[in-house]
Amino acid sequence: EVRVVWAGGVTLENGDEPGDEERKLYKVTVQSDEGQRREVVPVALADLGDGDNNHVLCLDTLDKPVSVAFPAGILTDPNDDLNPETSAIVQD
Repeated sequence: EVRVVWAGGVTLENGDEPGDEERKLYKVTVQSDEGQRREVVPVALADLGDGDNNHVLCLDTLDKPVSVAFPAGILTDPNDDLNPETSAIVQD
C-alpha cells in the first residue's frame, strides 16, 4: 500500500468522497527486483470518509512503488480549488 497525502482535505466537486472512478485515475509506477518498471492502478482506495487529506492506495503487487501520479481537475481542496496534475516520488 501507498499513503498519499494531499496539501488539503480532498473531496469531489460535489463534496462526496472519492470512489472507484477516482481510484482508477491513480497511476502507481512500481519496480521489480530486477529493475523493470511498470504502471499499475490501485485495486482499492482506502482511508476515506474521515475528511482528512490522506488516501491509501492498495496494490496487488510485491514490486516496490516508486512514484504516484493523479490527473488535474478531479478533486477539490477546502477552498473548492481543483487539484493540479500531481505526481510524487514514493518515500520509504
